[in-house]
Amino acid sequence: MLIDSILLLSRIVAVLLSLSITATSYRAYRRTAEETFQYTMIGFAILGAGLGIESFLLRVVPLTLSEIHAIESFVFMLGFVVLYLSINGRPAT
Repeated sequence: MLIDSILLLSRIVAVLLSLSITATSYRAYRRTAEETFQYTMIGFAILGAGLGIESFLLRVVPLTLSEIHAIESFVFMLGFVVLYLSINGRPAT
């Protein structure tokens, strides 16, 4: 039971950090209107959602643990792709 409490606490702290970085990026974007901050905000928002998705899916959706981890990994991958674009710029159109 202690490990469950530690896991829950660590997830809450991670989500709060993600929300803090998302909010900071939003304020920077509003102040400067630079796309870099917009992508950073979106990337960290997706990562924050990825942190909570596993717990939600485990309790609500009848999926196997492997399927849930695959979904969670996809969400994290998407968040990291958006962060990558925020650092290196968008691809040329």
